[in-house]
Amino acid sequence: MMKAGNFEDLAQQCVMSATQYRMLYVFVRVGAVDMPGAPGGEETLAVQVLFDAHQPAQHGMTFDAIRQSADAHNPQWNMVVVGLARNGDNSLPDDTQAQGVLAEMRDQIMMGVPDGCAVFDRDGNAVDAEAEIVPLNG
Repeated sequence: MMKAGNFEDLAQQCVMSATQYRMLYVFVRVGAVDMPGAPGGEETLAVQVLFDAHQPAQHGMTFDAIRQSADAHNPQWNMVVVGLARNGDNSLPDDTQAQGVLAEMRDQIMMGVPDGCAVFDRDGNAVDAEAEIVPLNG
């Protein structure tokens, strides 16, 4: 498990390890919505999965670069859920493996924030700073 105060810390921990990591991102929109018929106009928290992406962990990664790329795709996101994956033989997980983990992450997000993932706001600050590594067969 890796803990980080911000995105750059998490990326740096991945790079400094002796393992090749793929960083997995699910960009979401989180906001309050009115609950029809609720007493006192209660609101509930709604999470909408907008899109996902992945890339190898690399030296010099910044959240600003991630944000710019994400905004070019869809600027409506306000949080990103970040997962980490690695292969047991230290090879970099491929696109097919990454897509499989991202599908699981999206499903878990729709049921609640997935365990083992870090969550960052639009500024790259940690909302939940613990990220477990998903070991993949290699």
